[in-house]
Amino acid sequence: MHSIGTFQTCVFEICLSLLSPLPYLDYITFYDSVEDYRIVVEYCINDLLLCISFYRIIFFARFVLVISKFTNPRAQRICQMNGCEAKLIFAIRSVIREYPYQAILVALVSSILCLAYQIRIFEQPLSDVSAQNFNSYGNAVWLVIITICTVGYGEFYPKSEIGRICAIVACFWGVFVVSLFVVTLNNLLLFSQAEENSYNLLRRLEYRERIKDHAQYTVSAALHQKYLRLKKPQKVNEIQQAHYNYKIKLRDFQQIVWESKKLIEPETEIEVVQKIVEAMSDQIQGLQEKQGSLESKVDRVLELLERQRTEPSFMTLRATSEKLDRVQETASSQESGSEQNLKQL
Repeated sequence: MHSIGTFQTCVFEICLSLLSPLPYLDYITFYDSVEDYRIVVEYCINDLLLCISFYRIIFFARFVLVISKFTNPRAQRICQMNGCEAKLIFAIRSVIREYPYQAILVALVSSILCLAYQIRIFEQPLSDVSAQNFNSYGNAVWLVIITICTVGYGEFYPKSEIGRICAIVACFWGVFVVSLFVVTLNNLLLFSQAEENSYNLLRRLEYRERIKDHAQYTVSAALHQKYLRLKKPQKVNEIQQAHYNYKIKLRDFQQIVWESKKLIEPETEIEVVQKIVEAMSDQIQGLQEKQGSLESKVDRVLELLERQRTEPSFMTLRATSEKLDRVQETASSQESGSEQNLKQL
């Protein structure tokens, strides 16, 4: 037995079987001091052994797994052919995969009932002093439920040391059950192969319609740009705006085409990098176009300033202003001279 690795398991199961309530232990007691209420509670040793004996439920679970189809000789041969062993862990995984809802329900209900009874045993003597009625089995069940769900409203909580140990076990077991429930729910939301194919087909039809619409928008923008270049070449701003709109429509059309390709075959890393590079090149080209339009406007302003300097009208206005300045200077000098003559007289 020791050579095949089952010695420790056998010793554990023998010890667990021996720990059970016995008639001649009714007069053996132990005490638990509750500091919050300054009292000492007396418990029978059989109460503690009864709580431990509840964990024999693992024997029943193991029996169900051993007689299942996942540990029979046929399963042993198949697992050996594939390089594994049909042990209990394989049976547990198989049962959870094949019967997920039944497994979660059985584990949840059995754990709630057993842990609630254990907590009730040790919290019942404190019901009067704590004002929490653990004489009712329903209150103990409620305490275990909110502990397993990691809620903890606080209206019921264990006061004794052993009751707190039972609550800690409920916490750890609740984490396992809740995680198992989350995994089961995730598997429920996964598509089967037929559903996956149907969903992909619906998405392809949807993208097909979107590709048609964006192709129409792109062609319309291209024709509008061509019309402006041929019929209205003097309207530079409108042509640039039409070209910019065409680039946006073309980019949106390419984006829809890339997204539709993902439904047929996954996008590789090279395609992702290529997509990023193309997007960056489009942005750079757009910035260059804006820079070109700004440079053309600046050149236009400089040209107008240069024309104003060189045109005769501008020179005439400048000469006229100079003559007016000279006339004003002459008039002011004559006035000053006349004032001096008046002073001398």
